[in-house]
Amino acid sequence: MDKLYKRGKGFYVMGNTELALRHFREALKLDPEHPCKADYKQAKKLQKVLEKIEAVMGKEVEGKGRMKSLERDEQYEEARTHLAAALELTPPAVYRASLYRDLCICNTKLRMPDEALQVGSRAPFREPRGPTARAAAERARLCDTAPLPS
Repeated sequence: MDKLYKRGKGFYVMGNTELALRHFREALKLDPEHPCKADYKQAKKLQKVLEKIEAVMGKEVEGKGRMKSLERDEQYEEARTHLAAALELTPPAVYRASLYRDLCICNTKLRMPDEALQVGSRAPFREPRGPTARAAAERARLCDTAPLPS
């Protein structure tokens, strides 16, 4: 049972919530009051929020970001809400960089440079690894320094 829990925790930390949930469920079948119950609930909440983000922003493709382009401010606001909710769940590090990047992009598109810069300063991509993260941070900086239209 502890092996199932440890394996599930490992999958969760690596970013595979589906396999993590499967292992947590197996452990909970054997002992419904096992300490992995809290981790199971956390992983389940995160998976639901990530599914909502995917529905709004599209699927994450490594090195390219989200594959769905948002067209209206309402879509960015909805995505921003879901991204903030996901970050409140303190997801594993494997998710945090892309969540912060996407939140920074949403804040920039919604013309919220202060929030975009604040997110960028907290984000793990402060030392950007990919061009998408660098572009998001740079857009936030430019948005902050650009004069507001009259």
